[in-house]
Amino acid sequence: MISACIGFKDRDERLLTATIDSLLAEGVDEIMLCNFGAQPLKIERPRLYHIHIPLDRWRLGLAFNICAVHAAGDTLLLLNGGIVLSKGALAASLPLVIPGEQYASPLTHYFRCSEGTTARYLNDQSDNLAFGAKQYDDDFAGDGDFVLIDRSDYLRIGGHDSEMEGWGRENRCFHARAGKIGFKRVRGAGNLFHLYDGFPIGQQHTKGYQTNCDLLKSKESWWRNDKR
Repeated sequence: MISACIGFKDRDERLLTATIDSLLAEGVDEIMLCNFGAQPLKIERPRLYHIHIPLDRWRLGLAFNICAVHAAGDTLLLLNGGIVLSKGALAASLPLVIPGEQYASPLTHYFRCSEGTTARYLNDQSDNLAFGAKQYDDDFAGDGDFVLIDRSDYLRIGGHDSEMEGWGRENRCFHARAGKIGFKRVRGAGNLFHLYDGFPIGQQHTKGYQTNCDLLKSKESWWRNDKR
């Protein structure tokens, strides 16, 4: 059973709807949605469960942890709102998850969609998302937007660092801690499309980014000595 875990706060609800519908079409068994926004979301779909926690501060890692605790599936798929996977990517990536040994993150190719392509897709969901998208294929592109992992392994790693502010660096923190205790990370198979949300790649609030960088430095010694 696959449980998708999504974090979201105060952004275009159509982006989130596109993510949810694409996951349901790919056969995800349930979707846990943690909304940190001021208002509850109005999206209703089969197998979609809302967790609404209105907070002034946005913590994507904390949202993933909350979803993971409440999820029923033995495999977790962690996604940010506004992500669409290529057809068959989930089915192709699932065999790469080996409980107790390895997990998948990111996918083979990562695309940032243009505003125009995103608008067309949201209107009829038939547009080719690769058209007008910019492709990033470095080692880190999209590794915070797609994580497919055995649930017991996620909990053993300790999930994401809930102290991380906003988004940015929480993915580096998670993958570093996973590697320190012996988990192998492999690329999933398929394409990941990040719909246009108005935020350039890598953009993060300066204060929050520095907070997260300082947290990473302060906890590195703990990672080195972790004997789990």
